[in-house]
Amino acid sequence: MDDNIKLRLFQRTLTRVATKWYIELPSNSFVNFERLAITFLNHFQLLVRYETGTELLTSFRQNASTHISDHIHEWRRHRRMIKADILDQFLVDWFLKSLLPYIAKDVALSRVTKKEEAIIRTQELDLVYS
Repeated sequence: MDDNIKLRLFQRTLTRVATKWYIELPSNSFVNFERLAITFLNHFQLLVRYETGTELLTSFRQNASTHISDHIHEWRRHRRMIKADILDQFLVDWFLKSLLPYIAKDVALSRVTKKEEAIIRTQELDLVYS
């Protein structure tokens, strides 16, 4: 897609604070969409994007109205935001604690030892709980 089209579409997707930020930029600040995207992400997500702590995962919880696949997607997104290397045993534990108790119990009964095993087992249970 042409950069001009991307730039025009981008400005139409903004709301509230992001719109104000964009309007206050000097005119013709960006010659291509990639530079605008990087500037936008740095301005609005820098603190989240480069999170080094594990609070994003240890405090993340599924609520009763969240579908399992949506929860897994969000959990993985939170994991990608953390730069630190984390042992798989901790990731499994934090993932299980993020699930609703009855789902976590069923996943734990299968004695998973790796994060991806826990996620796959949770996805298998999705059919049961749907």
